[in-house]
Amino acid sequence: MACKCPRLSRRVIVEQISGDAVVDAAGQLDESDASNWEAYTMAWVAIVAKSSREFWGADQVQADITHQLTMRWSRRLDAISPTMRIVDGAKVYNLTSAPFDPDGKRRMLKLNAIEVR
Repeated sequence: MACKCPRLSRRVIVEQISGDAVVDAAGQLDESDASNWEAYTMAWVAIVAKSSREFWGADQVQADITHQLTMRWSRRLDAISPTMRIVDGAKVYNLTSAPFDPDGKRRMLKLNAIEVR
């Protein structure tokens, strides 16, 4: 019987906002500035693109790609929040949901994310 487990082939860094993050004059955090982020933990994940869309914003066509990330369950990973992000090499994923345990058996966690472009 074949295992239906996803292949966790990508080692990623889960990052959280740094305690000494710098805000601009308007009081907004520059999320694109890497110095405002610090590593929370590392994890092996499977990344699957789920959908993409184009939309009109800021007077130009913009696009985003939605992904689902799957990882092994752990207490540390279960504490991930949507204010964190996932970094996979040069790709950055903003989380759109808290992790969820699809079968409630504490084996796997799934996260929804949007790739930052």
